Amino acid sequence: MTYGPGLLLAVAAAAAVILGLLLRTLFRPHFPKQFRAKVVWVCDGDTVWVRRFFSRRKIRLLGMDAPESEQEYGQLSQEYLDDLIGGQTVEVEAIGADIYGRWLARIKFRRQDVSLQMIEAGMAWPYYASFHNLTPAERSAYRAAAFEAKRYGRGLWRSERPEAPWTWRQRNRSLWQRLLLWIRKLLYHGER
Repeated sequence: MTYGPGLLLAVAAAAAVILGLLLRTLFRPHFPKQFRAKVVWVCDGDTVWVRRFFSRRKIRLLGMDAPESEQEYGQLSQEYLDDLIGGQTVEVEAIGADIYGRWLARIKFRRQDVSLQMIEAGMAWPYYASFHNLTPAERSAYRAAAFEAKRYGRGLWRSERPEAPWTWRQRNRSLWQRLLLWIRKLLYHGER
């Protein structure tokens, strides 16, 4: 019995996918991870690059969501975070990875929770979608900090109607971007 080139190609493609998934599983980082690292670049108000020895890692701060760079207060939020921890050595507690490959982490500088400081200053919102990763005390502190920032008109709360980043992203992403995001969520669902 002979097999056509289509069947052989399909078998080769299936083998390549299985091999890729196997290699990805073997080399997936295990969490949680705790380490000290230097902040080498602040990408925006909730994402930084850190360097530890000779490796670099992109970190998404846990529990808060800052305005997007194109959004009102986005640049100010980035500058505030840069002034806070840019070039500094910080404590990182990574608990997992998101669908973009960034490590989700608590970052502390001088024993202070950086996400909480950003929320207190009105430079970020508590990110309720990731609250399940926080302790009850952190959730309470983040909510209280946001309430106080709003009450006293700090940072983005100076605006008449500040728009949450998750709302802004939903409104400004194309159908194609949303489809790609949905596919990524399917592929990375439940990965920690």
